[in-house]
Amino acid sequence: MQKVATRLPLVVLLLALAACSSGGHTTLAVPDAGNAAPVGGNGSGSTASTANLTPLTQKEYSFPFTFAQLGAAPDGKIWGTAGGGTAALLNPAVGVSQYNAIAPTQPSNSWVYSFTVGKDGSLWYTLAADCNSYSGFLNSLSESGGLPVTYLAAGTHCYYLHFVAIGSDGNVWVTGNDESNNGNGVILKFVPGIIGAPAAVYPVPFTPGPITAGPDGALWFIDFYLGVVTSGHLDRIDTGGNVTQIADVSNEGFFNIVSGGGYLWVDGKIPSGYAIARFSTSGAETDYPVKGALLGTGWGIAATDSYVYFPQANTGNANGAIGQLNMKTGVIANYTPAGCSSFNPFGITIDPSGNVWASDASIPVVWEMTFPH
Repeated sequence: MQKVATRLPLVVLLLALAACSSGGHTTLAVPDAGNAAPVGGNGSGSTASTANLTPLTQKEYSFPFTFAQLGAAPDGKIWGTAGGGTAALLNPAVGVSQYNAIAPTQPSNSWVYSFTVGKDGSLWYTLAADCNSYSGFLNSLSESGGLPVTYLAAGTHCYYLHFVAIGSDGNVWVTGNDESNNGNGVILKFVPGIIGAPAAVYPVPFTPGPITAGPDGALWFIDFYLGVVTSGHLDRIDTGGNVTQIADVSNEGFFNIVSGGGYLWVDGKIPSGYAIARFSTSGAETDYPVKGALLGTGWGIAATDSYVYFPQANTGNANGAIGQLNMKTGVIANYTPAGCSSFNPFGITIDPSGNVWASDASIPVVWEMTFPH
């Protein structure tokens, strides 16, 4: 079993940091706006032409971080972190509040690795750590601030914690590695309000990565070979802890996973290039080619029941953009915020009203965009 480093190795593409001014496998032949000819495959799909996206509204808010991971709370507030020890909460009507994400008993050099937002608006996040002296942590932080609540403290087992999701059962599910047991992959289940050790620890093959609540009530995640971004499988774990490998994706490199419209959606690389891939709960895969680079981060995709949104990287010779995949037609369109000479989108989320929020890797702002839907 391959051990992994403290932080799950994921590809993060180099960005040009110039500022803005303010089952079966099918590859669909679907062009996206401004893209080259699509990659062919053994299936067929829409070949409708597209136009670039035009939002109904666009707003810009100051934010404490660049490179921010974003998450929307049920009340429309936006959480964000950028890999340090601080979390920020944006209330669009009021402004930004900043909170210390590290509890007094936790090492001051810990950093937020990944997070999700609970149904009550609280932030659930993993803190990366060094098992030579202490374990990784799972913390929660309420919208009202105060001290973080620590759910996993150092103990007899040292866990490297990766990604986190809220399950259909209301529990908090975290992917990681048990460094006290040869670095074997595990998924940990925590019950909100029960402080301390996880309620259950389930062994899983290889290294489990990004995780999401699926359309069938189970949790879905990507596992990795070799501790790098070449994906191994698309996996499912039900709320009873039963693990099933659904699809072999060992020749592909997927970064993120999200649920929407009754399917699982991932972004990353297929043998022919970058793509958004759709998986049914039976494992049937359909790929939608994307020209240009997608961000190899653990927080670069979001979905409603009709659209998938994702950041496309600024490569230095092409401006970055927010990509939108229409689930019904398979058409992909792009949008770069007005006034941006060089847009570097990073984190992305969708609030309860359907507005799309994106952070920027160049400047400390977040963008709110309302698209027709």
